[in-house]
Amino acid sequence: MKVKEITQKYNVPLIINDRIDIALAIDADGVHVGQSDMPAKTARSMIGEDKILGVSAANIKEAKKKNSEGQRRLHWCWCSLSDKYKRRCNIST
Repeated sequence: MKVKEITQKYNVPLIINDRIDIALAIDADGVHVGQSDMPAKTARSMIGEDKILGVSAANIKEAKKKNSEGQRRLHWCWCSLSDKYKRRCNIST
């Protein structure tokens, strides 16, 4: 509960990663689930409409799908990848 007290003091939302049970037990502001954790619709039904739901998405297609399943926020993260990794993953810039 100490972390929640600190985040509330500074008006920062507390998002718990993967553990909806803990998020609910401490009344966190939201939860983040990965692609293999559970469907976004299931997570949304468990946490309710008033909580933040974050879902991992590796590309725009996944992000749009997750948005339609109950995710409310999309955070775009840019990573600088080496050319070797880009070639292996078939990524062009």
